[in-house]
Parts: sequence; structure tokens; C-alpha cells
Amino acid sequence: MDSGTAVLLSLIVFFIALAIRVPVAFSLLLGGGVGIFLIQGERIMGATLKAAPVEAIASYGLIVVPLFILMGAFAANGALARDLFVVANRFMHRVPGGLGLAALAASAGFAAITGSSTANVAAMGKMAVDEMRKYGYPLVLAAGIIGSAGTLGVLIPPSVILVLYALTAGESVGGMLLAGVLPGLVSILAYGAIILWQVRRVPAVVEEAAVIGADLRERVDAAAAARAADEALAAEATPVATKPGREKLPYGAVVQTGVLFLIVMGGIFGGIFTATESAAFGALAAGLFMVVYALRTRSGLWKLLFSALQESVSITSMVFMLLIGSTVFASFLLVADAPDAIFDWVTHLSLPPWLVVVFFLLALIPMGMFLDGISMLLIWVPLSYPVVTELGFDGIWYGILVVKMIEIGLLTPPVGMNVFVIAGAVRDLTVAQGFRGVAPFILGDVLAVAVLFAFPQITLVLPQLAAGG
Repeated sequence: MDSGTAVLLSLIVFFIALAIRVPVAFSLLLGGGVGIFLIQGERIMGATLKAAPVEAIASYGLIVVPLFILMGAFAANGALARDLFVVANRFMHRVPGGLGLAALAASAGFAAITGSSTANVAAMGKMAVDEMRKYGYPLVLAAGIIGSAGTLGVLIPPSVILVLYALTAGESVGGMLLAGVLPGLVSILAYGAIILWQVRRVPAVVEEAAVIGADLRERVDAAAAARAADEALAAEATPVATKPGREKLPYGAVVQTGVLFLIVMGGIFGGIFTATESAAFGALAAGLFMVVYALRTRSGLWKLLFSALQESVSITSMVFMLLIGSTVFASFLLVADAPDAIFDWVTHLSLPPWLVVVFFLLALIPMGMFLDGISMLLIWVPLSYPVVTELGFDGIWYGILVVKMIEIGLLTPPVGMNVFVIAGAVRDLTVAQGFRGVAPFILGDVLAVAVLFAFPQITLVLPQLAAGG
């Protein structure tokens, strides 16, 4: 059978499998397997399916993935997200929209530890939304802030998706992680501008500075109450009253976040660690912080440890199954000469190279309506990366743009994973309201993509400095 017909039939099988709710990993396996069978026959298909698990995951570089996932799980079980939000509130309470900006700052800090978008949204969800609603934020706006800020988890390193892009495209893992730092700051600025614009349309929020300024002591006490409840079992003596205005804030969370980020990114940038070594030391440090938290609060060390390990194994298994499925599908696309066919088609169109890249990025939007971020990356990068680099563009720069488009996919219906997570975490919030809340922030993402597209050096400066260039 000719390659074009095989590709068409394989895609039909893949989308039918998705439509009947077959998991993406197995849909990729099925579609790729059918395609290989149509072109090369049953024997080659069987050999490919046997070899795929080894080819996909038997790589030293992939050790980074479970280690970063484990680091994030340890941090999530150590109540860091809650403490970061309390501290951020303290420093931003005088600014109109301060609570929204505090939630954004806390999400960015937590993203620098977890590398996971959904974990970020789940950790910040109910806590931050309830606090914002208390001070006049509409439910839709509060949910939109948390849902969109959670996307920083896929861009700010350590990000599992950045690692997977590097391994799929053959780029440097350390270079990709460093490349995510400044674009992450651009995204934070874009989201912050959207928050300030949004709150000016809500009178109750515009007056937020005066309300919170008058009520600061009660607010900090209330925010710290949840954290103090964990320590109540450890308190054996009568608490000593503190003076008004002298509330103890959990600055330890900021220190821990800084230490973990310094170990991972500082180690890579300074040439002290490889990406794998930095992930290992980061996971070890996060585990020690969780142990200290558990012992200090008597929260049940073994329970927290089991929860973190269970979560890590579950997520890692999902990622590795996607890798196996995408390996089979990518093998089929190579057999069908799909990347070469796309390149020939693009060159015959006589389009400017930059417009080709724009086309590849825009193609991720409809994909994001039906697929999760990792699946999008593993399907699209093997097809588009060779063409983009052949046209003379930097692969790391393109990778950051792809990840930014994946962020948009996390917010767009009908899949919009972050929206479903925030709707599940917040009472009275419907999925439709969640999508309405994140809509303005998609504009912020589009503006950030435009800036990063127009100024590639924002993305490339740190990798080039680390490489000595």
C-alpha cells in the first residue's frame, strides 16, 4: 500500500480509538501498528511492537522524568503551595489585584518545584479561590487566575514536558530547561497585566487594598490557621500570645523553593551537575524537606511518603506508556516518509520560513482541543522539528514556542485539562464558568508567544551563556 493511503488510514484508526475513549497511549500504539502493518507487513509490525518499550524508555536521559515528578510530589505533600501563597499575600496586599498577583506568584514558585500544570492547579485551587472570593473577586475571575497560572508548570523548569521535548527532538535537556526561565518570566508578566486589567473592571476588587490593609492581621491569621492546624498535635505547652502585627509567616517555604530551584537550575547553569544529577539532588532535597515537615507537624511521615511515591509511580507510568505509544507511531511516520513529505510540500508552497513555523504552531491549537500536552508534543515534534531545523531555525527556540502553544491547549475547550481540574477543586464552579474565566488569559499567552517569536534571544540567551557562547 502506498504511504499516503497508509497514513490516512492510520490517522482514521487513531481518531476513532480516541473517540471511543481508548487511552491516548494505546490509541497511538493501535494507529502506529496498523500503519506499519499496511506498509511493511505483519512481521515488521510485530518486531516494532516488541522493540518499542525498550527503545522508548531504556534511556539514561529519561531518569530525569521520574526524578522531577518525585521532587514535585514531595513538595506538594509538604504544604509548600499553601505557604507560598500566604507569604506572597503579605507582600502584595496593598496593590489593587494583590491577591490575584499573589496567587500568580505562588503558582510560579510552585511551578519551579513541581514541573506539573495539573499539580499546580490542584494545590492552589480551592485555597486561593476561596481567599479571593472573600475580597470581592468574582468566582469566574478567581478560577481563571488559578487555571491559567497553573500552565506555568509546563514552562518554568524543572518541567517534564521540556525534558520530553529535548529527548524527542535530540536537544540538550539542560539547554531546554535553561531556555524556559526567561520565557516563564515573560508569561508571568503577561498574566500579571491581564489580572490588573481584569480587576479594574470589578469595583469590589479595585478597593481591595483598603479592605485588606485594614484587615491584614485577621487575614494573615486566617491564612496561617490551616498551616497551624497541622502543628496542633505537636503543641504540648500553652501557646504564647504574639503581639499584633508580629504574625509569623512561613518564610521557610520561600527558602525551600529557592534552594530547590538553585540546586536544579543553578547546578545546570554553573556546570556543576548534569540535568540527571540535578534532578536527583533536587528530589533528595525535596524529600528531606517533606520529612522535616512531617516530623515537625506530626502529619504522619509514612503516609506522606506513600502518597508521594504512589503519585510519582502513577504519573511516571502514564508518561512512559505515552512514550511507548508515540515511539510506535513515530516509527510508522518515519517508515511512511512523513517528515520528508511535509518538508517537500512546504518548500513547494514557496512560503517564507517564518510563516511555516507559524503554521506549525497554529496546528497545535486544534490538537489541544482533543489531546493532552504530552500527547501533542510526542505526536507533533517528530513531524515538525526536522522541517523547522532544516529551514534554519533553532530547535530549542522552537521547543519553547511549542510548549507555549501547549499551555494554550491546557485552557481551551473541550479538553482544557486545567479547567477541569479547577472545576473539580472549587465548589459551585462549573466547567463552562472555568473556560470563561481563563479566556482573557489565552490572550496573554498569545501575546507572550508573539514576543518570544519576534525576539528569539529571550529564549536562547541562557542556554548560550551556559554553553560558553
